[in-house]
Amino acid sequence: MPETNPELVDRRGRACYQAMLEYPTARDAEFGRLVTLADPGAHALVCDLSAGGCYLRRYLAADAHIVAVETSPALIRICQRAPNVSRVLCADLSHVPLAAGSFTRVLCLAGLHSAAHKMPVYHEVHR
Repeated sequence: MPETNPELVDRRGRACYQAMLEYPTARDAEFGRLVTLADPGAHALVCDLSAGGCYLRRYLAADAHIVAVETSPALIRICQRAPNVSRVLCADLSHVPLAAGSFTRVLCLAGLHSAAHKMPVYHEVHR
């Protein structure tokens, strides 16, 4: 069941962030496979949809530009402190306030589970 309670989403987001601090390589295979399959290429402009703690940054090329989109205010504050992230937005995943075709790739590893309605998110990514 998707989480819609903002306090619960924040609490779970902070718990995940803490786990990533304690075990920073725990999800290397997942992130590595995502980037391999997406193949954003050099100088990519990547939208990290449901960015969590901006973990994706360390798996992309150094010259990649990242726009982190997150729904959790607690995770937004964490993303704002992350190095080498071009922009951080707090937005509904199905209504990202950026122009269509703005990105080389839109990547979302595990955040889609929090979307109450997934099809609008898929439509947003496609535009």
